[in-house]
Amino acid sequence: MNDLIPLHCPSCGGNIQVENQLEKIYCTHCGTQLLLRMGSDGLLAPLIAREMAASAGLMEAQKAQITADLLQKQIQQLEAQAQRIRHDLLQYCRDNQVDGWGRETKGLKLVNQYTRQVTGSPQLTRDILRQAVSKNPVTGEWNYHLQAVEALNLPALTTAEDMYRLFQFVLKNTDQGKEARQVLAILQPIASIWPELAKKQQEYGNAVEKMAGR
Repeated sequence: MNDLIPLHCPSCGGNIQVENQLEKIYCTHCGTQLLLRMGSDGLLAPLIAREMAASAGLMEAQKAQITADLLQKQIQQLEAQAQRIRHDLLQYCRDNQVDGWGRETKGLKLVNQYTRQVTGSPQLTRDILRQAVSKNPVTGEWNYHLQAVEALNLPALTTAEDMYRLFQFVLKNTDQGKEARQVLAILQPIASIWPELAKKQQEYGNAVEKMAGR
């Protein structure tokens, strides 16, 4: 016969006796379900089952919080890389607005073909790009203000996903010449950045749901 161990119910304080090989019992006084666990002191101790579950849930939420914090930092890093690509693209378009004949360059035209396809109108018009440069009336020197254009919410040219969609569009139109390949070279890194960013965003959403206990 198994030895009986005297314990106190953590719910009602009643005296109970349990067999040392059991893992789960019910208090004979209040009926509370108890889980038997070995404490750090090497002694058997009863834990209320619902508290045990709550503790496990808390640990899961804390683990999800750590995961979410890490993912958030990774997402910020990837988004910063994507914004750098956007910066380089806008700078290229600013510096290559017109050709020697005063016409819109093939590179800029290709970008606007994409935005027209997505939004119905070109987004990098000369009026928009004109905000990125100005001429000092006294010295005649050109000043550059690309940040003024970067700050704009340009439909189809703002997010990392926008850059990825543009990359796919340009990839299908590289037969349009050297300028198309120059635009493609600027956008190339987004081919690996966006899928990784989308994956991290999904994982972050899952971690947030775990934190909320859903």
